[in-house]
Amino acid sequence: MPPRALSLQQRPPAQGGRRVRAILQGSTRPSPLSAARASEPLTLRLPLASVGSAPPTNLLPACTRCGSLGFNLHQRDWRQIKDPQCPRVLVVRHVCKRCGRARRAYPPGVGAGRQSDGLRQLSVVLYWLGLSYLGVRAALADLGCALSCTSIRRNVADAHQATGWPPASSRLDLQPAGSGVLRGRDGLVCLRLEQTTNAARFLVVQIAPGPNAAHLRWRLHEAAGWLARAA
Repeated sequence: MPPRALSLQQRPPAQGGRRVRAILQGSTRPSPLSAARASEPLTLRLPLASVGSAPPTNLLPACTRCGSLGFNLHQRDWRQIKDPQCPRVLVVRHVCKRCGRARRAYPPGVGAGRQSDGLRQLSVVLYWLGLSYLGVRAALADLGCALSCTSIRRNVADAHQATGWPPASSRLDLQPAGSGVLRGRDGLVCLRLEQTTNAARFLVVQIAPGPNAAHLRWRLHEAAGWLARAA
């Protein structure tokens, strides 16, 4: 088994842990004290790229055509994007004073495409966790941002081409059950998004105890390493 990565933040489960414990209440517990500890879900927090509401106001880079540093503000436009927490952002268009070339300035975490960087990361992480493309689509819909299987497949292929990750891996028996819950023969997992500040948000993953919990934890550690390298 590959070594554990050290970049992933861990903390004891907070209020979200009640969701996993509630699902586990119907299971049999062998002994009061040891089983009480064993029934506590493991909580992992994976950092995702956040989305700014407006482009930064600092100096624009030089024009790619003529090298001029002078620009006129030409247009402000609210643009609809695909992101589980930010449905639209402000995009600003500038025109070069010398040659008239137009350029757009995007908020952090957003580019020319419709998907935010955080949504791309989230779809790749869920696929690496063991879900099929259909499973990733259903899980994203539960988290508030539906995405087609074609877009998910393209995100995975683009990530692999750019960074060599994720590697080929087997699919696990985990099926979205609604409200961010994944369950199946390979385990029980709860997902939720946490926005701590405007510049930081996390995918909070809770893994219920079980025979496959260590493997799920390893997959998430690998995902955390990829997110750290991609930041």
